[in-house]
Amino acid sequence: MAVLSRVAVLALTLNLALAEPGSLRGAGQNKTDNATDGVAEAVAANSTPPDAEGTGHLLERGPQAANASAIAELAGNATEPMLGSGASYYWDGQCTPCPAYFYGHCSRGGVLAWSRPCGPPFYLGCEGLCSDSAPAGQPTNVQTPGTMTLYHMTSPDIAEKILSTGFRPGRDGWCGGAIYFYWSPDVPQTKLGPDSHNGAVIEAKVNMGKMAVMDNRCYGWETAKNQYDSLTFNPGDGDEYVVYSKDRILSMKRYS
Repeated sequence: MAVLSRVAVLALTLNLALAEPGSLRGAGQNKTDNATDGVAEAVAANSTPPDAEGTGHLLERGPQAANASAIAELAGNATEPMLGSGASYYWDGQCTPCPAYFYGHCSRGGVLAWSRPCGPPFYLGCEGLCSDSAPAGQPTNVQTPGTMTLYHMTSPDIAEKILSTGFRPGRDGWCGGAIYFYWSPDVPQTKLGPDSHNGAVIEAKVNMGKMAVMDNRCYGWETAKNQYDSLTFNPGDGDEYVVYSKDRILSMKRYS
C-alpha cells in the first residue's frame, strides 16, 4: 500500500506539473487577446469622428490627406499678408516645383513676391504671387542700397585680365550689354549660358547709386538704364545686379 500511495502521489504531482505550463500559456494568450481587444477598441473609438474636425477624422483619412487639407487651407490664407500693402498682386496660376524662385513665374509681368502650395491632393508644388504694382516696363521699386559686395564668375585667364584692366560691359544679356553680378560667390549653374566662362570668381565692391528693381525678364531695361545707376532683377534662379559702367566698381579682388 505504501508503494501504491507513493506512485499515486507521484502521478498526481506529474499531472499538476504538466498542466501548469499549459495554464500559464493560456493566461498569457488571454492577456494578449485582451490587450489586442483593448487596443482595437481604442483605435476604433478614436477612428470614429465626433465631428468633421475631430482627431478621429484625421486618423481615418491618414496623415498625408490630413496634411494636404491643412496645407490647402494655408494656401488660401497666403494672400492675407500681401493684401494690406497697398500694391496690386495676382496669383499666376503656374504650379511649378518648389522653391518658386527657381522657376519661371509671373507670365503677366511683375515680380515674384510670394508663393503658396499647389497641386492637389498633396500640394507639393508652388504657385507664384506676383506684384503687379508697376506698369509694364517700369521698375516695381527703386532702392538706394549704397555699396554692395557682389560676385562675378568667369575663367581664370579672363579674371586676371579684368583685375588688370577693369570690367568691360558684355554684348548681351537679360538687361542688355552690361556688367552682371550675383549676390553670392556660389553662382548657380543655371546662370551659365553657352558662352559663359567659369573656374574663377571675382569679388567686387560696387556703388549701386539709385537702383531700379525690374521684373523677372528685365523688361524696360532700355529706358531704365538711362534713368538709374544700376538695375536688379531675378529671372527665377536668384537676384542679379547690373551696372553699365565700370566706374561704379570701387574695388575688386580674386575670390577663388
